Amino acid sequence: MSNTLTSGRYFEQRRSNIMKMGAYYTDVEHCKDISKMFRFSKEEETCVLEPSIGDGSAVKAVTDVEHNSNIKILGVELNDGVADETKKDPFITAVTKADFVSGFIMSHKSVSFCFGNPPYSDDLEITGTHEVTLKNKDRLERKFLEKVSMYLKSNGILCWVIPHRVLIENGYSSFWLSRYETLKIYKFRPSEYKKWGQVVIVGKRRPLNVGISVEEREKFQKEIALEKLQELPTFFCEEEKIDIPPSSLQSIKLFRSKVFDVESANEYCASHPKEMLDGLFCPVNQVLKIEEANMDEVFYPPIPLKKSNKAMLISCGIGAGKAGEDGVNLHLQRGSVTTYEETEIDPDSRKEIVRTKSKVNLIIIQDDGTITELV
Repeated sequence: MSNTLTSGRYFEQRRSNIMKMGAYYTDVEHCKDISKMFRFSKEEETCVLEPSIGDGSAVKAVTDVEHNSNIKILGVELNDGVADETKKDPFITAVTKADFVSGFIMSHKSVSFCFGNPPYSDDLEITGTHEVTLKNKDRLERKFLEKVSMYLKSNGILCWVIPHRVLIENGYSSFWLSRYETLKIYKFRPSEYKKWGQVVIVGKRRPLNVGISVEEREKFQKEIALEKLQELPTFFCEEEKIDIPPSSLQSIKLFRSKVFDVESANEYCASHPKEMLDGLFCPVNQVLKIEEANMDEVFYPPIPLKKSNKAMLISCGIGAGKAGEDGVNLHLQRGSVTTYEETEIDPDSRKEIVRTKSKVNLIIIQDDGTITELV
């Protein structure tokens, strides 16, 4: 359902969206107050996912990681330069350079806490001097929520910063209710709220997804009407705090971009020559994460695949991982399939036709650090 918005604030936000390239760093003072809602274990590990980590300041403040070494923060960042800087932060366990929605994969149900302030969709259609229309039902904020929900453990906690107008949309509300039991919701204080219209909502991941009726959705939307929401408090007493369940890095077998990052591989190999191959398979806090293949099923040298089955096999992960023997022919191999569009001229109609095609890459890393790309 399309809504017409008539506030000039949305034009300023849209312009800022473009200038910031989708980066919306949450106010740190609000994050410090948000942190007072939660109680993290200091005896067991807690794995935290931030799907648009930026410089890491927001998630560090929300988790108070500087005072709890058992909190392990895993971030995804689209901007290469920002990701490279955030990787250097000693309080961030790992950062993967990727598009979280379409270019990232991670072990399902592996983290117990997620904090996010997803990029806002620039999908406002200008229809007049002071009028815009939401034109895209499949909003970027919805895609982030859908994907984050795959990675949270049952009863894991999601702390989500989102514009109120997005949260109350029918589709967004229904999806939230089907996956989460709402624990708390507050609107940002006026100085921040006037910029983006944000609220922070906290939910517990349901063990099973449930169907939501129109009546349930409408009841929820009435309960979170803006005039009924309390501003984010600056203090929470102990009995009000939410306990975050533990989760372990050892349970995370996948945390990487879908595209093999040759530059990161070269950097890692250069700084870890003796432990290069083992390092590529080390726990999640290292640069690259690649699943180890079954040694009984992988042969060396790799046999070039036929065009008829190469894309299918590589997209399924066949032949990816470590192969060969130590000191003899040990190597890594990994394939990726990417799609792209080509415009062609139809010889009969002379009209342009856009065709979608696939490109298959196979990367071989030998134990001496040599990297070969087969296309």
